[in-house]
Amino acid sequence: MSKEEKEAARDFAQSGASEVEKFTQARVSDSTLKQNIAQLPEDQALAVLVNLIQVGYNVTTDSPITANAVNTYSPSQTYEATNLFGGTLYTFTHKITFRSDGSWMVSPAPSRTVTPSVKTIGWSYEGATTDEQRGGVNFNFYESNVVGYFKLNVVYDVQHNYPRIFLKGWANGTYDYSVGL
Repeated sequence: MSKEEKEAARDFAQSGASEVEKFTQARVSDSTLKQNIAQLPEDQALAVLVNLIQVGYNVTTDSPITANAVNTYSPSQTYEATNLFGGTLYTFTHKITFRSDGSWMVSPAPSRTVTPSVKTIGWSYEGATTDEQRGGVNFNFYESNVVGYFKLNVVYDVQHNYPRIFLKGWANGTYDYSVGL
């Protein structure tokens, strides 16, 4: 697309931003949202949908350590879905917690938490499609792989996204991760 075409697309999408804000502030239900959008003129309904579609994502990292003879590690990754204007549609956070003596994972058993959070109307979290864990106590690693399922349904199913966050912690306190869609 040319620069002018991109600018025209952004201007068009921006025309739906006020409707999205209005629906979000009113905290309308999904069924009410569908009815309201169905009643809009076609161009305006399309502009609203453009504001709700995911076009990018950001990743943030947090890795606190509790230092003792046996250390506790809690690395996490957050996947933040964004729209055309950088607004947050939903987030998906995956955190593992493990204890280590520097060589091996020790009790209590490592654990993981997954925190989905929908930030914009029309999106819903439908659950995890993959939830795998390996390693742990008496191993020198613990890994957890989670794939979430988020859906945008406004009048009809518009978008299905499956963000994946893989975390692997090593007994020496380091960790690896992979985040993607």
